[in-house]
Amino acid sequence: MSLTTKILLVGPQNAGKTVLAKYIFSRESEDLSFLENTIDEKEFESFKLDLGSEGDVSTYPVRIHERNIGDFQLTSGAVVTVNIQIWDVSGDLERMRDKLEVVCNGALGAVFVYNPGRQGHGELLDLWFRELENLLPSSAEKILYPYKMPDQKQSNRAVQPKLTGRIRTVEDCNAYERESILRMHTEFTQMLRKVVDRQHTRREKQERSLMGANNY
Repeated sequence: MSLTTKILLVGPQNAGKTVLAKYIFSRESEDLSFLENTIDEKEFESFKLDLGSEGDVSTYPVRIHERNIGDFQLTSGAVVTVNIQIWDVSGDLERMRDKLEVVCNGALGAVFVYNPGRQGHGELLDLWFRELENLLPSSAEKILYPYKMPDQKQSNRAVQPKLTGRIRTVEDCNAYERESILRMHTEFTQMLRKVVDRQHTRREKQERSLMGANNY
């Protein structure tokens, strides 16, 4: 069975969403295997250099990152082919508001990202959450990444979002620490498995229903 799975990546501007999508969510675990080898410092330094070269690149309106997994194993043990589409959505909520219904159509999950050290990000993230709450299906998986930029100074006026108690939060997200990168990738994979599990179950029910209808 082949499935296409759409995941949204949302949050305030300059939160690091595109970096996460490009370097972490769009890679398979094998692509990050060098992180588990502390001796392989040269490749890790190159990886960090690539991350830093991204800078604060604004996205508008949407950037789609795709990855195919040919042997994605579900909780049931079934193996499927999955085409993951990560929709990296512009953080400019005012400009995006009238486009969100179209963006959310067909999405089965959402990754919320904000920078806990930046002033205004906590409040903006709550606005994003409220906007998407009624547009995404109730079964959509949601996860939160408080993403810290390297060597960033904490703003003493930064406010933490209120939604942190409502969805799963991945702690200590830092793209310059090996364990943190692996944890972010692992958490995303676990979320993806829940999404694809539900998607696979629905597809099987639809196929059984069609087969039953064809017997009459």
